[in-house]
Order: sequence, then C-alpha cells, then structure tokens
Amino acid sequence: MENEYRLPSELINVLIKTCLDYTSVLTLNLADRIANNWLQNKIHTAQEAIAYTKKWQKNRQVRRFNNNSTRKQAKTDWKNYDVDNGKNTDVSLSNEELNNIFNNFGRKE
Repeated sequence: MENEYRLPSELINVLIKTCLDYTSVLTLNLADRIANNWLQNKIHTAQEAIAYTKKWQKNRQVRRFNNNSTRKQAKTDWKNYDVDNGKNTDVSLSNEELNNIFNNFGRKE
C-alpha cells in the first residue's frame, strides 16, 4: 500500500483500523477501495482520514435509518373474496372423476 498509493505510515495505520472497524477480516480489496476513496477526496493525513471516516459513517447511519420506509403490500382478505363471482364453490367430485382429472392433467387434447 505504501508503494502503490504512496500513503504515509500513519495513514496506513488508520486505514487498517478503518478496515477492521468495517469487518473483522482485513482484505486487500476493502483496503484498496478505502484508500482509493481517501485519495479521491484528497485525504493525506491521519487526522483528515479519521474525520472523513467519522463523517462517512454518520451519513451512512442516517441513510440506513431513513431507508425504513418500505412498501407494504395490502393483503387480500380471502374469506371475503368471491372466487367464482357468486357460483357455488362447494363442488364434490367422486373418486372416479378426481382420478380422471389427475390422470389427464398436462395432456394436450
């Protein structure tokens, strides 16, 4: 990291702590993303990195809490739902008729 991004050692220490605060496993991919983000935002000292990280985490928490406005789909009250528009739905079939229906299920006529 020191050679690739030309980061001072104090900034690398803050980078490692930030990675470990984010997840318990230190990965190069995460460190690269954070270091790249810092460089794009012109962060060159440990103090700037700490302040930027705190600000970023605060904004992230605010966004996470504001995202609770999930849509709730209206549920269908099936006991009041008329399936056949008034037709008698209490139909009893004999075993022969049921077997015939199941045996012919999926067959094209």
